[in-house]
Amino acid sequence: MDAIFPQSNVSQFIILPDDLKLRESIRIKLPILMAQEFPEVRSRVKILPNGPPVAFPVQFRVVGGEPVGLRERADEVKAVMRASSNTRGVNDNWNESIKVMRLEVDQTKARALG
Repeated sequence: MDAIFPQSNVSQFIILPDDLKLRESIRIKLPILMAQEFPEVRSRVKILPNGPPVAFPVQFRVVGGEPVGLRERADEVKAVMRASSNTRGVNDNWNESIKVMRLEVDQTKARALG
């Protein structure tokens, strides 16, 4: 099983049908249902394979030094992947850029203001 690290924005469901013949129909119908009922959720439905876990059938690792340039290259790779009719649900695991605020207190003025 492909273990997912605990995150507040990720969940995983494992469905075990009584009849194994239902697996394929569930795999086909569930993404449609998820898209209709939860359009803002990025979902994936897959049959658990035997053997070592693979998170996605196609994966690329973009490696580099400078984070801004690296993100740009990764976005280019994602654009190429999205342009292919053979791929869907293209995403990365870098998450969104987070704005950072650094507070520098002028100690002299802070003391003067109490």
